[in-house]
Amino acid sequence: MDYRADSVAQIVTSELSWGKPELCVTGVSTDSRTVRPGELFIALRGERFDGDQFIEAAYAAGAAVCIGHSLHPQGQWRDRAYIRVADGLMALQQLALHHRGQMICRMIAVTGSNGKTTVKELIHALCSSQFNTAKNPGNLNGQIGVPLSLLNTTKDHRVCVLEVGISAPGEMSRLVPLVRPDKAVLTNIGPVHLELLTDEQGVLREKGQLLEAVPASGSVVIDGDDPRICAFADRLGCSVVRVGFSRTNDYTAGEINALSAGRTCFTLYSPRRDKPLQVETGLAGRHNLKNILGAVAIADMFSLADDQILKALASFKPLAMRQEMSVLASGLTVINDAYNASPLSMRAALETLQSLPCKGRRVAILGEMLEIGPRSRDYHQELGRFIGKMGLDLLITIGPAGEWIATAAQSEMEEMKVLHYNNKDELIPELGSILGSDDLVLIKASRGVALESIVQALKDRADRPAQDNNAVESQK
Repeated sequence: MDYRADSVAQIVTSELSWGKPELCVTGVSTDSRTVRPGELFIALRGERFDGDQFIEAAYAAGAAVCIGHSLHPQGQWRDRAYIRVADGLMALQQLALHHRGQMICRMIAVTGSNGKTTVKELIHALCSSQFNTAKNPGNLNGQIGVPLSLLNTTKDHRVCVLEVGISAPGEMSRLVPLVRPDKAVLTNIGPVHLELLTDEQGVLREKGQLLEAVPASGSVVIDGDDPRICAFADRLGCSVVRVGFSRTNDYTAGEINALSAGRTCFTLYSPRRDKPLQVETGLAGRHNLKNILGAVAIADMFSLADDQILKALASFKPLAMRQEMSVLASGLTVINDAYNASPLSMRAALETLQSLPCKGRRVAILGEMLEIGPRSRDYHQELGRFIGKMGLDLLITIGPAGEWIATAAQSEMEEMKVLHYNNKDELIPELGSILGSDDLVLIKASRGVALESIVQALKDRADRPAQDNNAVESQK
């Protein structure tokens, strides 16, 4: 960025309260703990915080200009500048809207109920093999994260891939004008954020606004196996590319083989190629093949060579806590999928667990799925019945919602071994006596449950000296 303080004030429809109008800002931050010298700090207000309280800290950290909603005194910061606005979030989005208008890079937007971050990272890995490509850091994909990501995109970037997430009606309509995608990907539609979005049609209606914003000269990539999404896409005015397992799709996967250490081999069929492409990737699970197909479809739109695509896919690794697989010193294999959970992603993770090679038992440790609306109990029971039908060597559930899963699973398959715990603190001390060295263990729940503490407990136990582990066993 290279905006003068007085220009920033004009963009956010305000004026300089005090300070030097000629100051230039080099970036934007909304966190006083990470603001860098020369940046613009924008104070935001939330339910439990008021960013104006951190303006002094931002100046002390080197912020050149601050935006807040209070009458902040100049004090010792005579060499800085201050802009007063009514709403910090609106100012952030106004600045991002202006910055988007200056950008010359091609914009790819990714939305959906599950898989957004993985697809965004895949597209970034592929496009980065040829272009200077920007992306959201982590999963900063909402009302604050999207504008911040846009503002961190520079004139040197040729491609920008943004993950766009929402949880309430009206949020996408505020983000679409900022993003203005040239191309878009809709990964899937499932029962997430139903407390505010009501049902899956509501999810499609809100997220679909991103696809509707793609111009006639652009393209969208969709899950061609979902008839609801296909019907929605038929009404779009741009090119539509369908990915999935049905051979009626444009991009499909066949001859799928799960390898050890979470790697997968498959054959990719697409209209761009005279012959199928043999792919090996560091992602496990059938659902991730759709993610890969969508990313390759975007890569083909940029005319990337097959050797670039294959190299990027072969080296791609799962993101932290998203089917992150590790073999512990004890020999136990853990699939850390504790980042989040929904009915759709739970089933996908369990199918992945069943598909992977395993010397010992296949074990699932599951907690609650949050933000799935008034039918929460039904969704947990449906998941339990799904587990009962597929069969597991051991199911471990945690919390009240976990008990719904456990009871439904056992009613479907009485002989399946099921253990239930009121909370993870009850389970952790017993892990050593429950799990064997050759077991393959999936750990998954919504973010609020924080089941990664179980993963850490297993790692800590495996890393103990052998005599310490023997001592623990002897006390049981």
